[in-house]
Amino acid sequence: MALVRGAYEPEVLLTSLVEPTIGVNGYARQEIASPSDWTGPVESDSCAYVASNEKTFAASGGDFDQAIRRVALLDHPTSNTANVLALSSPLPADLTIGPATPLVDRTFEYRLYL
Repeated sequence: MALVRGAYEPEVLLTSLVEPTIGVNGYARQEIASPSDWTGPVESDSCAYVASNEKTFAASGGDFDQAIRRVALLDHPTSNTANVLALSSPLPADLTIGPATPLVDRTFEYRLYL
């Protein structure tokens, strides 16, 4: 799971998104590759989905170097050429995560609707 900013395009590539720099002020992608990282399927309001476990992003020593607007699923935890598997709807506004960012604003889960 990665935090990104960028517009949706018909073919989304990692190069068309802006991600905080891995390693700067503690930013790291969060792995959700194991079946135990997912719950479901769950049905809610006649929609079935699977959801990742919640992942918390924590900044240390300063803010992440890029504001984010979406969550993306990528196929590699560190590669600059990772494939974008899924891209979330946008957050209401750009968010720069820093050491003082409230926990609720830096904790994310990803839902894949079936």
